Amino acid sequence: MRIQTLLITGVLAGALVVANAAADNRGKRNVSPQQKVERMTEELGLFDDQVPQIEAILIEAAAKRQEIGDSYTLNQRSEARAAMRSLREETEPQIAAVLTDEQAARLAELKAERKERRVNRRIQRMEGQLEETPEA
Repeated sequence: MRIQTLLITGVLAGALVVANAAADNRGKRNVSPQQKVERMTEELGLFDDQVPQIEAILIEAAAKRQEIGDSYTLNQRSEARAAMRSLREETEPQIAAVLTDEQAARLAELKAERKERRVNRRIQRMEGQLEETPEA
């Protein structure tokens, strides 16, 4: 009986951890335009008049991203990736036009930091794979 109680408690604790991790969408894909605007407001200090402008740009981009995702098959992954890149190159200047110089500079800093973290994670994964590979 005691083992069952401990097991159930462990399962519930694990479920809470998973639910909590799912609730925090930072750094995750499939973040809504509204969540992106909230994060940008927090990180860049968007003004009240900037919020609806940025949100409109992000909603339009999300719709186009969905169209791209729906129109390509798994065999066309490189074409879809190129279309997504093109959409990003179209959207970023639209957002930059709404931001102040200070906000645009801060956004560039944040992008550089995220890119550096991504590169470091890739390096760590590659190093981990090298360590796991048995030597001949």
